[in-house]
Amino acid sequence: MFRLTYFFFLLFLLYPAFSLKKPVILIPGLGGSQSYKVLDKDHNATRIWIDPLSLLFYQKFTSSFRLTYNYSTKRTTDLSSNNFFPGWGEIWSISHIGGVFGFPIKYFNTLASELLKDPFYIDNFTIRGAPYDFRKSPCKHTFTFFIEAIYINYLIYL
Repeated sequence: MFRLTYFFFLLFLLYPAFSLKKPVILIPGLGGSQSYKVLDKDHNATRIWIDPLSLLFYQKFTSSFRLTYNYSTKRTTDLSSNNFFPGWGEIWSISHIGGVFGFPIKYFNTLASELLKDPFYIDNFTIRGAPYDFRKSPCKHTFTFFIEAIYINYLIYL
């Protein structure tokens, strides 16, 4: 048993691939990601995030967050006039989250900026953000393709 442990210890010391850095995926908590909405009419992106000022104008607030539920497929969909995109893989969508009364909220900003100082970590390549559409349940999102993509980027980087 001692010889086997000694063998693995030497293997980790001598083979540098075990000590390489690994890619990072930052997954925010509830309300920790911002989403953007594009209307079919004007093609301008509008940031969607819950802040105290949006609660004052509740009609606009509810129309922005509205989903329709299909009882036969048990899935939610956006309104046909809205196109939502959360900014997959981008750090900007989770590092700064809007602002409340003019004060910016920095969610993953400090962590991401410290990691980006290392030359290994490249934005949207070896460090990625995984925001989700916070209007839907987290179990409705599939992160499988996201994990596979960052693994392929990691193999390319090596």
